[in-house]
Amino acid sequence: MVYAPQLSYARGAREDPIDEAKSLIDARRHNDAMLILQEIVRRQPERIDEVEKLLREIRGFRTEYNQLFSELLLHISTNPEDLERTLALIAAMEALDEHPNPRVREQIAQSRIIAQLAYDRRIAEGLRIEARALIAENRHDEAAERYLQGFALQQPEFENRGYSDLLGNEVRQIRNEIRSLVTQFLQLRPDFLRAGEELAHALTTPRAPDERSASFRAWINEASRIEALEEDLRALSQRLTAARDSVELEFPEDPIDWHLNILRFMLGEIGPEADRDGIYGAFVQQIDDFAYAIAGDSREYVADLNQQADTSLIEGRLAQAQAEYQNIAEIIEYATRLVLLASRLEPVDIPGPTLASELILDHGRNEYLLSFAEFSRAAERTQAVAALDAARQHLEIAPIQDLDSDWERRSELQNSRESFSDILGRWSRSALELESAFDLPPELNEYQQATAELHGELLQDLIESELSWVLNLVEESYAAVEEPYLGLLASINEGETFLSGIPLEGQVIEDDEDQILARYPDRALDVLSPTELSITELEETLLAFMESYNDEANFIQQDEAFQERIREHELLLARLRATQLQVADLIEASETDILRAAELNQEGESFISQTEAAIQQLRVPDAQSLWNEARDRFYDSLALQENDAIRARVEDLAVSLGARIQDAANELVVQRVRELIDDAEDLYNREEFLTAQEMLNEASELWAQTNVEDNVEITRLTRLVNAALTFENERSIVETDPLYPVLGSYLSLAQDDFHRARTLVAQGSSQQAQMHLARSEQNLENVIALRPFNWEAKVLILRIEELRDTDNFDAIFERRFNEVIENRRPDNALETLSDLQVLKEIKPNYPGIDRLIAELEIELGLRPDPVTQARAQRSIDLYRQATQVAGGGIAQDRAAIGLLEESVSLNPGNRDARLLLDTLRIRTGGQATVALSSTDEQQFRRAEQLFIQGSVAQAFGIVERLLQDESNQGYPPLLDLRRRITSRLGV
Repeated sequence: MVYAPQLSYARGAREDPIDEAKSLIDARRHNDAMLILQEIVRRQPERIDEVEKLLREIRGFRTEYNQLFSELLLHISTNPEDLERTLALIAAMEALDEHPNPRVREQIAQSRIIAQLAYDRRIAEGLRIEARALIAENRHDEAAERYLQGFALQQPEFENRGYSDLLGNEVRQIRNEIRSLVTQFLQLRPDFLRAGEELAHALTTPRAPDERSASFRAWINEASRIEALEEDLRALSQRLTAARDSVELEFPEDPIDWHLNILRFMLGEIGPEADRDGIYGAFVQQIDDFAYAIAGDSREYVADLNQQADTSLIEGRLAQAQAEYQNIAEIIEYATRLVLLASRLEPVDIPGPTLASELILDHGRNEYLLSFAEFSRAAERTQAVAALDAARQHLEIAPIQDLDSDWERRSELQNSRESFSDILGRWSRSALELESAFDLPPELNEYQQATAELHGELLQDLIESELSWVLNLVEESYAAVEEPYLGLLASINEGETFLSGIPLEGQVIEDDEDQILARYPDRALDVLSPTELSITELEETLLAFMESYNDEANFIQQDEAFQERIREHELLLARLRATQLQVADLIEASETDILRAAELNQEGESFISQTEAAIQQLRVPDAQSLWNEARDRFYDSLALQENDAIRARVEDLAVSLGARIQDAANELVVQRVRELIDDAEDLYNREEFLTAQEMLNEASELWAQTNVEDNVEITRLTRLVNAALTFENERSIVETDPLYPVLGSYLSLAQDDFHRARTLVAQGSSQQAQMHLARSEQNLENVIALRPFNWEAKVLILRIEELRDTDNFDAIFERRFNEVIENRRPDNALETLSDLQVLKEIKPNYPGIDRLIAELEIELGLRPDPVTQARAQRSIDLYRQATQVAGGGIAQDRAAIGLLEESVSLNPGNRDARLLLDTLRIRTGGQATVALSSTDEQQFRRAEQLFIQGSVAQAFGIVERLLQDESNQGYPPLLDLRRRITSRLGV
């Protein structure tokens, strides 16, 4: 119920709100009292002093409450086993504040539930320990009462959970009926103990046979009444199990009820193999303790009776012997029942025979004695089977620690089965001898048949238990090999990873497929070598297990489950051998890689020595080739075996030796490039543009070997040559042109018609010549339509006009010249130049035509700008400035190079500037990066391989990521690879 004090106060309730707040504080309803006090302050601020006094009182409670709450949290975390203190703290908090806020209330409730459950479970375990101790002291009644005390544990939680009436009433009825059975047990126990004492006394003191029989009957009768209680407990146990299963139907999210678990715990496990615990254990153990104690006396008593009967028979007192054997027949029935109770075997209804006096011979005596002996031995063997089977069940939930010990116990079980089988053989032979010697009455045959069936069942139990035990041990033997084998697979995977490679540290490449892998065959060998030995040991162990299975009995060998286990062993053996081969291959690969890596490193060092010698002898090309060979060997070695020392060695050599080679190579490059530039310029001036272009390409490639920035002289001259070649290609039709066959045919036909027309005009056949001129013009128009700037076609068109109108051609020429000038625009400079050159072909000395052609050629980049006096002077000034800057260090030399490059651009003929420029380029060395880091070098080599293999896009990605590092942007091979990739991609 939510308290709403403001409503009663607002309606003018007679009770003073201060008093109302005091009442709430006394009732430990501090939150509600706070609401009243807040309302008083709002409506009656003059009463602030009264309110403050009560607030201090509440704060005092709150402080104490918070202290208790903090202590509770600390206590739970540091002393979780001190449940009494936990519950006491919770009770104190509830006494201080019965209505805390919802969060705290939920925390306290949860803590109480957890603490109460732990407390009850501890109480239950304590009750169990006390009860077991009482059972050990033969105080079974007190033990049963002690177990009953646990029935109240977690009962309030069960009642408050909200179960259905059906389930709740069922559990309450089960509790009541168990209590009733315990009450009956307590009532029956005194009579049972008295009957036991009487039987024990009867067996150990002289008594008449009928008195001993009566003592047997009396004790078995009392034991049967307790056995009946055991049967009732079995039924209640089944009902309790069903109730526990029903919890999940009502609470699927939390299907566990600890009250039912504790009830089951206190009731105890039920069954012939169960641990003697709980109320059921107290009932069972009450009978078993006495039965085990009295079994030996019973057998001794029967042996004494048999000895007396034997004596009577030997002395010829046949009537007395017959009576004594009859007494043995009656006593043995009860003795057998006692043995069955002691061994917890299910009793079998065996009819007792009535013998005639003539059957009291040696076979009759042996028959009875054998009957009891066999039951006794069967009980002993069955007890052994039960103990071993219980051990087997335990092994199913706990790993075997000592297989040798368990196989020894299995051998004991085999001996028991074989011994019991021998006993059955003797029984069968005895029965056959009796049948062959006497005409047995039907009662005896029935008795023999029932006994034989019981023996057969016991033998089958032994066989099944032995088989189950063997199957379990075979499984555990399999696990003893498979589990470490599976563990070794992790080591093999680790070795494979070391051998196949792990991502090398320090890579700029993040994509897994592009990363360089560091391979460690030495580490793989360290992991795989002991693994190989372990697999060999496991294989030997498994073979030993499999060999031992051949000694098993036929019924085990023929069992399908056993055969399936053998097949599993064979599969595991095949896996071991396959893994052994795999490991051997991995070890061989590791050793091969280690050896080959060492050889490659040694070869690399040899090439380094040869490189040093080549540098000293100024054999620069040889030094470069040898240096590349050395680097290839080192990186091939690192690809097989990662080695920090070799990696550091490669990087040191790249900085020291690589720089020396580059400086020497740069001097040759500068000298050779100068020669190629001079030759190309000469070829350009002679209009041998194609050869000039080839020389400039060679110069550019050579320059890029030691420099990353373009050579301004090569760039300037290349631009002129390319423009000239472009214009040349536009003017003419070359044989490589795809349209050459068609266009060439048109031109040839046009020329033939033109020459024929000119001949006809000279002969005075102008009319006939016009037909040829028209046909020639048509063919020329076909050429112009596809190649607008074709020089030959345009010249021939103009000559046709001249042939047609020779007298007026000067006027036609002037008009055509003026039209070209008038139509001149920046966007049609190439067309204008083409038309002017055609006109120049007709009239080479026409006024102004050469000037216009020169202007257009400069505009189109076909001719360099003329070196004016100003440009020449500026070139000289820059040269002089460069001479003053040069010589002050590498930085000033490079600044001077910039000045000289500008000077040469202004006046390519400034030989002094060109000479000084080459001198400084040699002195400063190439501007290219000498080498990449070893990691980046490996990435670069991978990109080269991908490019060669056709994975151009993937190679491009690696190159672009490498170029993100500024230090890599000056490495010529990387830039060259990027150029080749972009060319292939068309970027």
